[in-house]
This record gives sequence, C-alpha cells and structure tokens, in this order.
Amino acid sequence: MREWTDSTARKLTWVSGALAAFCLAVAAERTLERLEVWRMPGAGHPAVGIAVWAVLAVSLLLAMDRGIPREGAWGRRLLWARRALLLCAFCAAASLAFLR
Repeated sequence: MREWTDSTARKLTWVSGALAAFCLAVAAERTLERLEVWRMPGAGHPAVGIAVWAVLAVSLLLAMDRGIPREGAWGRRLLWARRALLLCAFCAAASLAFLR
C-alpha cells in the first residue's frame, strides 16, 4: 500500500476541483436548457447521460471518502475541496433530476 504524501493530496485536490467544475457545468447546462437559452449539442444521446451520471457517482465517492487523512496544508485544502465537490455534485444531481 502506498504512503500518503503531500503530493498525493495536491493531486487529489486538483482532481476534486476539476470534478467540481464539471458538476457546476452540468448544473448550469441543465438550467440554461430549462430556461430555453442554450442546449448542449448531443445532450439527448444516451451515452452522454450515462457518462454524466458516472462522473457524478465518482465525484460523490471521492467527496465522501473517510479514509483520506487531513494532516498538512494540502490535506486541509483537500478537505475543503471535497466539501465543495460534494455540494457541487448534489447541485448537479438535483438539476438533472428535477429540471427536465
């Protein structure tokens, strides 16, 4: 098993930030589509929907993992990035479920 390092925490923080940005983009796209302002090309394709839900599932798994230590500066940043990711993933899932 690998040792937990500051480098690992830094990489996971960047991954959490990228996933949070993706979740916000999904929520914004669904909201804009509902308001009839913009529709993403290919949004009705089943593979796109499956991919979005898969990324949301991975986001929730990363955000709610209890085994990540909190020591060090990057560990604390990762904690806050994971909290933000959880909030963004729930917003994206809610927009997908309720804004049809």
